Amino acid sequence: MQPPIYVINLERSPARLVSCQQRLNAAKVTFERIHSLLFGKKVITLGDAFYNIDGMVTHCPTQQTFNQTLLTIEHQQLDTELVYRFLDYLENEYLLQQSWSNLTDPQVHFNAVAKRLDINQKKNELVKAE
Repeated sequence: MQPPIYVINLERSPARLVSCQQRLNAAKVTFERIHSLLFGKKVITLGDAFYNIDGMVTHCPTQQTFNQTLLTIEHQQLDTELVYRFLDYLENEYLLQQSWSNLTDPQVHFNAVAKRLDINQKKNELVKAE
């Protein structure tokens, strides 16, 4: 049986930290780490990531917390409900239809951008009114 695979965020962190850890899979691209969450893999982040959320990833800002995490990661539980809610947020709230660099229907993309800007403006107005 193969050992479980863990994914590490290496942004702004020395790769030598994981070079000797054969059981760890180092991913440098955010998409790969999000993809790993989708498949229930445990993710360790060493750098700043917008998804450094307790219960979803294990964030290790120091060498000491990284070392401790390596000793305990197999026993840590992934909050799958939190992961699914986060991925749902990304899909339904955060992402816009189509890619600005490869538009198949520019109007659909521009309407999504305009709607997002309108929603954000309304949120800001509500905050100011309070």
